Amino acid sequence: SDGVSTSTTQDGFEAGSPLHLATQGAVQIAAVGGVPGRDERYDLFLHAMRDLNNPADIATLQSYHPTYPNEPDYSSYTIEDDPADFFDRVTIGLVPLMFDAMIALGLSACGMEYNGTDHFDGYQHFAKFKQTQFHGVTGNNRFHPETGTRLADSARFSLTNFVYVDTVGNIANFENVETDIFQDGEWVSVKSRTFNDGTTIPPPDLPPVEPSNIYIGFGLRIFGLLLASWTWAVSIGFTIWMMKNRKSRVVKASQPIFLGLILLGCFLMGTSIVFLSLDDELVSTETCSVFCILVPWFFSFGWILSFSALFAKTIRVNKIFHNPKCRRMKVTVKDVMAPVIILQTIANLILICWYIFAKPTWIRETTKEDLFGREIETRASCSYDGSIGFIISLCTLLLSVLGYTLKQAYAARNVSTEYAETEYIFLALAALLLVSF
Repeated sequence: SDGVSTSTTQDGFEAGSPLHLATQGAVQIAAVGGVPGRDERYDLFLHAMRDLNNPADIATLQSYHPTYPNEPDYSSYTIEDDPADFFDRVTIGLVPLMFDAMIALGLSACGMEYNGTDHFDGYQHFAKFKQTQFHGVTGNNRFHPETGTRLADSARFSLTNFVYVDTVGNIANFENVETDIFQDGEWVSVKSRTFNDGTTIPPPDLPPVEPSNIYIGFGLRIFGLLLASWTWAVSIGFTIWMMKNRKSRVVKASQPIFLGLILLGCFLMGTSIVFLSLDDELVSTETCSVFCILVPWFFSFGWILSFSALFAKTIRVNKIFHNPKCRRMKVTVKDVMAPVIILQTIANLILICWYIFAKPTWIRETTKEDLFGREIETRASCSYDGSIGFIISLCTLLLSVLGYTLKQAYAARNVSTEYAETEYIFLALAALLLVSF
C-alpha cells in the first residue's frame, strides 16, 4: 500500500493494456484513521476539524505554517486558497494516525516520574511511550514493547477494490470501492468485492498439484538388493565351506577364527546396502530414519571386524616369522583379539554419541516449485545435520584400520603363502585404499 495509492487509478489506463487488465478487480490494503459513521471518536474528530474552517482559525493555522521567502523554489501555500481541500486532506489518510501519535507522546510525557528532577531525557520518554495505551481517534492505541511501533491489531485498515467502470475513448476508467474494514481486531465486510472477470463470484483456486516425488527407483533398488544378496550368498557359502573343511591343512593354516570374522564383517557390510536400497516409496518415514541410523552401525561393524581380523592375522604371522632371536613364541588368539575389541569399543562410543547428539533422520525436501510457489518435485535423503564431527571421527578410525592392515600385510609380504596369503591380502587392500579415496 505504500507504493500504490488509490489515486493511481484516477486518470485511468490505456484500454486493453497490461495495467488495465492487471488492475481490474485488484484490491489494495492500507492503514486508515477511521471510517465515518463507524466510530464516535473518529466522527467527533472530523466534526472538530471541519469546525476550524473559519477565518479566525484559518489565520491561526496559517501563522504556524513555515515560510521561506529567500528560497527561489518556495511556493507560498496559503490555506485561504482552498480551505475545503485543506480540511479534506487533514481528515483522511494518515493525518488521524499522526494526531493520535502526538497525543501518545503528550500522555507519555505527562505520565513521567521525575524522581526529584525537573526534566527527563529521550530514552526515558521512549520507555514510557511504549507503555502508553489509550482509546483515541484511530482506535485503541497500543505499541510494541520493544520497538514502539503501533500494534497492527490495534489499528484500522481498509480494503479498496479497483472496479472497472467504462472506457472513454482509449482510456479505461476505474472506481475505488471500499469493500472491507479492519477495526477492533476483526474484519467487517462493507460491500461485495468485484473480481477480475467483473463478477462478485470469487474465482476458483488453482488446481491442486501432485508433486513428483523422486525415489531410488526400481532399477537402482534391484541392483542394490542384488549386490547385498550376492554378498550374503558368498559370505554364507564360504562359511559353510570353511565349516566342512575346518580340519583341512589349508583352512587350519588360514586360521578359521579370522576367516569367520572376515566373513561376518562382509555379511554386515552387505546388509548396510539393503538399508540404502529402501526409501519412503516402500516403507514409512520413521522406518527410513531407522535405516539412516543403522547404515553407519552395520557398515562400521563389518569394516572393523573384517579388517581388524586381517591385521590381527598378519600381526600374528609377523610376530612369529619376524622373531630375530628365533626363540619359541606362542601368540594366542586372545593376544590378537585385543585390537578387535578395542577398535570396536571406540567405534561404538562414536556411534552412540552420534545417535545422542545428532540423530540422523529421513527428510523429504522440495527441489522444484512452480510460479505460484507450490512444490512440484521432492527428493528424500538421510539428513546428517550436525554430524560432520562424528562422520570425520568414524571415517578416520575406519581408514586407520585399513592403513594399519595394509602396513602389516606389506611387512608380511615375503612370508610363504603356505602359512599366510599376505601377498594377495596386500594387493587387495592396496586396491581398496585407492577406491576409498
